[in-house]
Amino acid sequence: MDGASCIRYLYGSLDWVLGGQIKEYADNILNFIKAFESLGAKLVFFFDGTTVGRKRPVWVERRQNDLRNVYKIFDCLREWKNLSYVDHELFIPPPGLGTRPIIKDVLNCEVIVVFC
Repeated sequence: MDGASCIRYLYGSLDWVLGGQIKEYADNILNFIKAFESLGAKLVFFFDGTTVGRKRPVWVERRQNDLRNVYKIFDCLREWKNLSYVDHELFIPPPGLGTRPIIKDVLNCEVIVVFC
């Protein structure tokens, strides 16, 4: 399973603007894993390692796009003063989410970090 590609789904409807729902996020991951285990499947999560030099320009461009989205989120909050008006297409995982450690250390699933 590509771990990074699951984050948006696994974070689900949790309050991603304010963040802080780490326990609930871990519960969502656990339920996801249990759904596969109930079918007899054992999940192995793959994550990218550090960004290598040749991929760095794309990584920088994505971070700049994330920053533009943060500005849009703040504009929305300033204008509407209500979290429900923030467009979910602007989703940015809260910093320090800790997906890999949750999956590996808390939920005891196999995690492989791929360095390319």
